[in-house]
Amino acid sequence: MTEHPPRWGAFAVAYGAVVLLVFTAFAVLLARCGV
Repeated sequence: MTEHPPRWGAFAVAYGAVVLLVFTAFAVLLARCGV
């Protein structure tokens, strides 16, 4: 765990994109429910 693989940055970006996607979908669901 001391050495970071070369693709660590790309993995972090992809993970952030997925989290943002889930957050957006959740916000849309709340908006549709009228909350």
